[in-house]
Amino acid sequence: MLSPIIFDLGSFIANIESFFQIYLLKIVYNNIHMLFRLFIFSLLFSSNCFSSTENRNIKSSDSNLLDKKSDSFFDPKYDYSNTIGRVSDLSQSKNLLKIWSEDLNLRFLKDGDLLSFRLHNRESYYCTAHVRSTQNNYLIVHVDDWSGCWDKNKYFRRGTLLKIKSGILKKRIIQASVHRRIVMKRKADFLKQMNSINNFVWNYNDEKLKLVTEYDKKIIEIKKAKEIALSRLLDKKNDYLQLQDVLRLRLDNIDNNLKFYKVDRGEQNDRWAQDHHLGLPISRRPYEYSRIKRITQENK
Repeated sequence: MLSPIIFDLGSFIANIESFFQIYLLKIVYNNIHMLFRLFIFSLLFSSNCFSSTENRNIKSSDSNLLDKKSDSFFDPKYDYSNTIGRVSDLSQSKNLLKIWSEDLNLRFLKDGDLLSFRLHNRESYYCTAHVRSTQNNYLIVHVDDWSGCWDKNKYFRRGTLLKIKSGILKKRIIQASVHRRIVMKRKADFLKQMNSINNFVWNYNDEKLKLVTEYDKKIIEIKKAKEIALSRLLDKKNDYLQLQDVLRLRLDNIDNNLKFYKVDRGEQNDRWAQDHHLGLPISRRPYEYSRIKRITQENK
């Protein structure tokens, strides 16, 4: 029969009390640590909200200003086909004319564009010319015919003020204004992307602390669940140990009862029959040997 497990009840209760004291101290420490992290995070979050509201106000004012200026400065009432310039240089053949102008819109002209010009202080016909090149404030043109506005044999003084007229320049300015609106929209999109990126970079430490706090909270919850599961498993083990002792005693009692209440068949066999039943090596039965000996003596 198996003997039951004997243990000291007082030491067992003391061990349980020490275990629960350590467990409660761990819980209190974790809760204090969590509250401290939440307090620091609340302070940082409040300061970040204040700074982010200021940044949002500044950026909203910038966006309003950008909306006001997000055009090409194109005035449909203004005649962009007419402008003025001064003669800067003239070739010896008097075919190439270099013109300086404060109108920066002349940079939209391309090689081969047609334009016409005349002297600003003289009412005359226009001379025709084709654009050769543009550079900063300078415009180089090839004069096709001087007869309309100037006598080619006369000296053409440098610094003469010219009135320039070009219908294609107005078309180019309209195209440039449309393209500028497209570029401004692209700029607005890029500014939005940059704003989001800057906010992320600026608030990286706060986001990091927020993420760390969130995962620390999850880790604490997992640790609590782990401790609860381990305590339940330990309780289950203790219950099963007690149940094991009870079942062991009951099984021993059942084995004793089975031995006690076993019914014998009542067969009485001698030693020779038992050995023969078990398959052990045996000789002839003793009574058969004595019978054969008696018969042989009688026959003699």
